[in-house]
Amino acid sequence: MREWLQRNQGLATVIAVVILVIALAMVFMGGGGSAIGGTYYYDLNTNELFTSKDGKVPPFETASGSTAEGEPAGVEAVVYACSEEECGEVTVENIGYLTKYTPKGLELVEQLNSLPLDDRETRQQLAQQIEFNRVARLPGESEWVSTMHPKILGILRTLQNGLCRGRVPVRCQPQ
Repeated sequence: MREWLQRNQGLATVIAVVILVIALAMVFMGGGGSAIGGTYYYDLNTNELFTSKDGKVPPFETASGSTAEGEPAGVEAVVYACSEEECGEVTVENIGYLTKYTPKGLELVEQLNSLPLDDRETRQQLAQQIEFNRVARLPGESEWVSTMHPKILGILRTLQNGLCRGRVPVRCQPQ
């Protein structure tokens, strides 16, 4: 499998993006959602990882106030560990990347949330547009890039080769 992925990186990236868009469409169409424990979030001012079951849409206000750029400091943290067992003991070092919506993305999320659940076609179209208005960055960096950027798409390989020493990382959800 590893050899195939190395030989077909372009195809693997396309497959990963398609799966991501489908998963997001399912979440936004009512077919998915956060795990029972909620979602991991990160405060850009305090550099603290926290969880919430409130379904916050990043960026959002936190008790620490706005960032130096004047934006809300709360963003989603996509957290990985090297095994399911290790997901119960994650720290900021387990953050693969941080993510938030652009202002246009936030508008689209509001539009989506105002639609009836049975309007699946419109909801799916909006979910796809929303994904293209979501940005991400690596911890410790300041530049936000598209979630489709090779730097973000390559995070699993980076974690596998670094933190996990050859093991495939798993995405963690709060318990």
